[in-house]
Amino acid sequence: MSAGAPATTVSPLRDETIATVRVAGGSPALSATLSKLIETKPGDMLAGAAIADDIRRLWAVGVLTDIRVETSTGESGAALTFNVTPQPLIDRVIVTGEASHDPDLRRMRALVGTPYEPIRVVRMASAIEQSMIYEGYPDAKIHVNRAANGVGVCVRAKRGPHVTIRSINFTGRTSIPDRTLLDQLRGSTKSGINRPGGILDEQMLEEDTVMLYGLYTNHGKAKIKIGAPTSERHGDTLDITIPITEGPTYHLSTITVGAIDGHPETLGLARGEEFSHDRIRAAIDVLEQRTDPDNWISPETIFDDTDHTIALHFTITWRHAWDPLRLLPRR
Repeated sequence: MSAGAPATTVSPLRDETIATVRVAGGSPALSATLSKLIETKPGDMLAGAAIADDIRRLWAVGVLTDIRVETSTGESGAALTFNVTPQPLIDRVIVTGEASHDPDLRRMRALVGTPYEPIRVVRMASAIEQSMIYEGYPDAKIHVNRAANGVGVCVRAKRGPHVTIRSINFTGRTSIPDRTLLDQLRGSTKSGINRPGGILDEQMLEEDTVMLYGLYTNHGKAKIKIGAPTSERHGDTLDITIPITEGPTYHLSTITVGAIDGHPETLGLARGEEFSHDRIRAAIDVLEQRTDPDNWISPETIFDDTDHTIALHFTITWRHAWDPLRLLPRR
């Protein structure tokens, strides 16, 4: 019987105490492993035992084709036996296709002598396929099926062409050079990832757009918009496009601090300078040192889209109500 249509037989359960619980039908090692999954214990009442839950746990291991639960009565109580039929052992693995010599496929060949578990075989094939894709072979396909006779596994491996990046284009960019933007991406020429001539890591590239936001917001582009990267394939090369809408450059106008004395001139910011996220973060650090590092400093930005300026106000939430008194002039 196949693993997709499991059979379980349970003999009638009587209202008596369980004396013994054991697993039979498998090798000693398999029986020992399966026994650890069974929660029904000697001393439990047979009629009330959660044997159905034990059966589900045994099936979940994926190495059985049949389970029969039998009981017998002895002098000291009921003997509960889980008779199992293990999956047959894989006797051969046949690998074909133009990628049959890929080193990763050694894992498939190592299945010989292990129980035939269809789900495990498919997962291994899928992992190898994803590894090939990650290494720059987006057309890679690993197909697996059971051999027509015996317990063999047939693997057909296709890798396809090695696809590399031809260009990375930042469309809409005007104020920051392409080289500077490219340097913000974590990939490198040395690693061969997300660089012209290298391979594409889509997840890393999409995450790295956050780095581009940081670069732009330090150059006055407070309303920068960066779209998701897209790729266009041309045979065995890719053109990557990252759309950017820079928007206007914003400058600071008024700078105020919600404290008794304020002293905005001591924050390292000046009216008329370009908006910079990092410089605002540095101003917050100055305020924390002047007051208390445990205070909460909240910068508020008020945009004027007519003249492209930003009014900046720092609100201080004091840890203790009396802390502002420390800022009063001393006599």
